[in-house]
Amino acid sequence: MKVRKLYNEDLELLTRLYVDVFSREPWSEPWTVETASKRIKDIQATPGYVGVGVIDYEEELNGMVLGNIEQWVDSQIFYVNELCVKKELEGQGVGSRLMQVLQEELMKQDVCMMYLSTERGHAKPAKFFEKLGFNIIEDRILMDKAFGS
Repeated sequence: MKVRKLYNEDLELLTRLYVDVFSREPWSEPWTVETASKRIKDIQATPGYVGVGVIDYEEELNGMVLGNIEQWVDSQIFYVNELCVKKELEGQGVGSRLMQVLQEELMKQDVCMMYLSTERGHAKPAKFFEKLGFNIIEDRILMDKAFGS
């Protein structure tokens, strides 16, 4: 497997993986090719987009991390928007390798920090990120407001 940057031209690969991963447990979300494609296009169109993927020998995408570099007060930071790995490859170091390559790429661009949001109810993702050195920020909260239909 090789790790490489992901571009707009990789949309079909990204969409297939996204639908496959997030339609399964533990998320079981009703993604379609259309909705996943739109989500990924939105992420790619955001300024500072960076994507990294693990490609196998058959040119199939096995894992990806997508996000955006943002300007902060006196530095640049990176928001990890999406990370997913094929279910069959979980626990085999694919996600850790993706995050390592992403960090190396970001350091070249003078990015000094990454941050993300993950669901508390799914302990597996939180434990994965803690293992990689991410901290739970107790003095911050994530809030939302639903409206409309």
